[in-house]
Amino acid sequence: MSIAPSPTEFASRAAADATATAHPNNGTAGFAARHIGLTAAAEETMLAAIGAESLSSLIAEIVPAGIARQQPMQLPEPLSEPAALTELKAIA
Repeated sequence: MSIAPSPTEFASRAAADATATAHPNNGTAGFAARHIGLTAAAEETMLAAIGAESLSSLIAEIVPAGIARQQPMQLPEPLSEPAALTELKAIA
């Protein structure tokens, strides 16, 4: 029998996963890992802890249908961290 980790333990594991893959000088991958990414293992742990089958099913459960996006967003390609910082400095 497996017991889900406590929220504190989960957060600690997720932070350790992100720290292991993040480095300030590795461009887009490092930026994403530090700011928006969970590893696949951390995502599985999170979903198991809250009883969701998948990230899509979790979103479908918690986002009201009236505001859920029906089509994917049309976003530009991601920037490296240095390029993003340059753009932000230009508009600051």
